[in-house]
Amino acid sequence: MVYVAGRFVVLEADAEVLRGWLRSPSMSQEFTQRAKIILASAAGEGVRAMARRLEISADTVCQWRERYLQEGLDGLRTRPRSGRPRTITESKERSIVSATMKAPKARTH
Repeated sequence: MVYVAGRFVVLEADAEVLRGWLRSPSMSQEFTQRAKIILASAAGEGVRAMARRLEISADTVCQWRERYLQEGLDGLRTRPRSGRPRTITESKERSIVSATMKAPKARTH
């Protein structure tokens, strides 16, 4: 994971993980997009051409390339955002969502 004289180089182990992200049917779209950016960069595709092909901004391409160069695969993970802290746990949220998906007793809606 080195930038060498105009060439974006990705470690083979990292490339294999990224290709796995692309093959996985359960991987989120944001991770597959990041994998496409890094693999296309390693293949030598330019920032603007890649941005047009992926229908994203050139700034987005540059952001993920830079994060990968600085932090490797860990840099491609979503970081926590600022804002109000969560007030319920993820398990509580899942139970609420599943309860709302059940049909009410003796009613149609």
